[in-house]
Order: sequence, then structure tokens, then C-alpha cells
Amino acid sequence: MYKPLPNERRETREGKGFPANFQILIVEDERLVALDIEDMLRDNGIAEVLWSPSIARAREIVAANENLGAVVLDLKLSDGSGEILIAEFLARGIPVVVITGYPEFRSAVAPVVHKPFASAQLLEALAQVVPG
Repeated sequence: MYKPLPNERRETREGKGFPANFQILIVEDERLVALDIEDMLRDNGIAEVLWSPSIARAREIVAANENLGAVVLDLKLSDGSGEILIAEFLARGIPVVVITGYPEFRSAVAPVVHKPFASAQLLEALAQVVPG
């Protein structure tokens, strides 16, 4: 069952390998996909999950939030290619994991997880970019 992304914090599970107060921004224009990713992250100890359905909103969230630990970024968004955000976010020191349904896509600067994926694949990619 799907539920909306809440604005309040949830309790984290201990011992999952993410720092306390770790925040992740999901940039994904398909709401149900974003909800699935949110559930994967929360089930693995990430208390704060933010969501953006667009490039423009993602830029606003990043500009207003200094505590982002990482971004999970879809490539195909309603207002353009998420690929343009990779360098922007990395330049700000925010690690990026790319998610895409395009099996041919590769990146030299960010791990790529191809849809559909299991939570273990996403967590493995996050482990590559988040300092432990």
C-alpha cells in the first residue's frame, strides 16, 4: 500500500550504517516510484526523505537545505533530463546515485542503478558514495 511522503520525522532503525539525521532527496517524477524508494530508504534506517518531482524543485530543495546526505536522481523527469543535475549536486559536495530505466546509461561520476531494482542494489550504490 502506498502512502504520502510525510513532512514529519520517523524513527530510524539502529545499526543500518547511515549517520544520525541523514537526509536523502529523491528526484523522481513518478510518485509511486518515489514512494517505493522512500519505503526502501526508511526500512534501512534513513529517517528524513525529501521528494522532488522536477529539476526546478530539486534545485530549490538543495539550495534551501544544507543537510542533504545524498540524492537519488532519476534521469527522465517531466521538465528535462536529470543528467544536468549530476554535476551541479556533486559540485556542492552532495553525493548522487542515478536511477534509470535506460539500461545503456552509464556515468563516470555517479553510480547508476537500473530500474527495476531491489533495495539491496540501491543501498549498495549509496554505500559507494556516502562516507561510512
